[in-house]
Amino acid sequence: MASWKDDLALDAMFLRVMNGLRGLVTQDYNSVNVKKGVQYEISGNTAVLADGASIDTIFTTGALPVIIKSRIVKFNGTSITTRVYRAPTYTGGTITPYFNLNDINPVVGGVTVRTTPTVTVVGTEFGAPTFDVGSVGNGNSSLSTYSITGIERVLRPNTTYLQRITNDSGAAQRVTSYLTWFEGTPDFPNADYP
Repeated sequence: MASWKDDLALDAMFLRVMNGLRGLVTQDYNSVNVKKGVQYEISGNTAVLADGASIDTIFTTGALPVIIKSRIVKFNGTSITTRVYRAPTYTGGTITPYFNLNDINPVVGGVTVRTTPTVTVVGTEFGAPTFDVGSVGNGNSSLSTYSITGIERVLRPNTTYLQRITNDSGAAQRVTSYLTWFEGTPDFPNADYP
């Protein structure tokens, strides 16, 4: 149980921080999530994606909400489009393992990821599509990338999503992807911050 002396010590510490006489260490959410064992990652590599073809990935959340922390797609052609849909209709697919970023305290995730499903209905588009245009120089395609970091997407619990990456470059190209997410209840909104 804290005493009034503890409260005074905290007040004095915060006063010194505000006056620039003491340092205060903070951590971003990704660091905290990793240390708590609730941050996960998955990656993919398609060596040759034909022009007009797509890479479909089914992402099904478990009992907890999911916050997408970063999504990166790289390609060596000139154009690619990524779209995300909610509640697709699909069959099959290979359950693909993902990884916890904490090897000391890994909390088992509730997400299921399926690659190479057969999608018959894409569902409702969730969020703006991401269009990326690369360049070709000196007869060789340059490596292009788009990255969404710092902008989170919050996914519903017990819901299925489809990520579709489409090659619209006019030629075959290599495509790689990376996704990292947090599973758990976000601290906002709450009673103090609706």
